[in-house]
Amino acid sequence: MAGLSRGSALSYSSFHTYEDCPQRWKLLYVDQLPEAAKPYFSFGRSMHLALEAFVAPLVVPRAKPAQQRTLTDFTDLPAPSPMPVNDLLQHYERVWVKEGYGSEGEERKYFLVGRDLLTRYHEIFTSAPPRPLAVEQDLRGKMDGVPIHGIVDRIDLSKQGRLVIVDYKTSRELSVRDAVTSDQLTFYQLLVEQNYDESVESLILYHLRSLTPLSSPPRGSAEIANLSGRVAVVAEGMSSGRFEPKVGARCARCEFRKSCPAFARVR
Repeated sequence: MAGLSRGSALSYSSFHTYEDCPQRWKLLYVDQLPEAAKPYFSFGRSMHLALEAFVAPLVVPRAKPAQQRTLTDFTDLPAPSPMPVNDLLQHYERVWVKEGYGSEGEERKYFLVGRDLLTRYHEIFTSAPPRPLAVEQDLRGKMDGVPIHGIVDRIDLSKQGRLVIVDYKTSRELSVRDAVTSDQLTFYQLLVEQNYDESVESLILYHLRSLTPLSSPPRGSAEIANLSGRVAVVAEGMSSGRFEPKVGARCARCEFRKSCPAFARVR
């Protein structure tokens, strides 16, 4: 499958891009045209980097199998202390991604929004700390025979000794419906289930702009089968070199219009 990253394993982003428009996928992954930096991408990256640094020291260490058999054995371990909020904000400033902003004023506006959100997130997190088992966990597996991989923002241990998958989002608006229908969470659930012995209790899109965890039950077999079938279709299309443009409303915002054969024919 030409153009697949991470050792020919399909990521959710790659799958989603191809399903949206095979030609855009080709331009990005095969032709490797550069994607322009955008404010919301840079802001999201900055927030993820800050949250990774904040949560990573709190990850519960895994003991060797001879010492410990189940995740529930972690519950009696003392939880590490979170870094002070000022340290979190200082790290946020150090990892701030500057590319993509139209002006210094726009960049400053985003930066201050992020500071405020992290300050309030710190208060929420420390008032009822979760038990994170993994942060930015790179997992590999298979979906309908197709090698896949994904980097999961956070995996927590629930009070019941089951797993909670958390994906941070900096989108302006999100709803519980977005969590219930998220292909990305389904993708991550399958990866987690193939790499952990414990079952998944819930899936969370954490909406950072409202500091709201949008929770969904784990996907059932029908939902996983639906996504697996679509992944198989996408992988077969990639390997067969089918890169037809999908012309639609999103084309007006696509930065690759000048390189797209659909628009070359009408010029």
